[in-house]
Amino acid sequence: MTITRIELSGLSVAVEGSGYLPEGRFLKDGVPFSPIDEPRLAELLQTGLWCNTTQMMEGEDGPRPLGEPTEAAFLVAGAKAVISVDRERVCGEVSFSSSRKRMSVLVKEPDGAVTAHVKGAPEVVLARSTRILKAEGVRLLDEVARAEIEARFAALGEGGMRVLAVARRSFADGQSEVVDESLEEELTSIGLVGIIDPPRAEVRDAVRLAHDAGPTAAAIAHSIDIDAARIVTGSQLDDLRDQELGAALGEGAVFVRARPQDKICIVEVLHDLGHVVAMTGDGGYPGAPAGGCWYRHGHSRHGCRAWGLRNGAHRRQFRLHHRRGGGGASAIRQHP
Repeated sequence: MTITRIELSGLSVAVEGSGYLPEGRFLKDGVPFSPIDEPRLAELLQTGLWCNTTQMMEGEDGPRPLGEPTEAAFLVAGAKAVISVDRERVCGEVSFSSSRKRMSVLVKEPDGAVTAHVKGAPEVVLARSTRILKAEGVRLLDEVARAEIEARFAALGEGGMRVLAVARRSFADGQSEVVDESLEEELTSIGLVGIIDPPRAEVRDAVRLAHDAGPTAAAIAHSIDIDAARIVTGSQLDDLRDQELGAALGEGAVFVRARPQDKICIVEVLHDLGHVVAMTGDGGYPGAPAGGCWYRHGHSRHGCRAWGLRNGAHRRQFRLHHRRGGGGASAIRQHP
């Protein structure tokens, strides 16, 4: 994964290069410039480096990440800008989870104050932001500025990019002694990053084979010759009734930031519509909802089995139960 676009208030920055080699220039309107000359860009990259536990390792074929690919993208962008941070100053962390869709790191400043650095899904971070970092300084995040961020987010997504937002919050010395989600309120939005995740070379042939075989999975991207009429986020999926979800599936929809239980809901609705569903993936946890799903509820970890939900009414109750954050154990007892 590679950061190729950075969106600040009133400024778009292109980033050259691909992969994990720290080679590439930063461009404004096609003209190279130094990130040092744009303090907001430096602050955005620093936040991406603070919210980062990944390391780059030298392999036989070049640098390889030990950790999350999206965090590695920030490491490479920081190296291109010759920006680094001292992680010894980290004094707290609120970890990422698929339900929170964000992570925060608390950093001790030289003057004794602390700064909360946040990165995560744009809609989640934006909802918790009340200010924005502009060229002239920090300003209130009014509806005009909020609409601008949403428009840039949409444009990056339509360009096939994975998008992350970064934000900050400053605390005076001793003001923040508790490290929890309360750190992630009243944030100052810094900007967005667009990350490309190029498809493997063999994907086109696999898609053509799927087309030739009959079923069509309209959930990839225009870059691999599949058109989608609609983009649905995980949070939007929560608000869709079964009929609306069925209509979206009929139009051809791409689902982004879907949780494991969301994937089961989609499959069940497709079954109700008479479709046969096939799944591709790497075999890891996020791509394997067919056998069951795992999620967190409070401090407990519950499991649920999709095969136990035979009846359509039971499936609908199961979907509502999980969308509202109910426990899997009670669902199993009710529908053995």
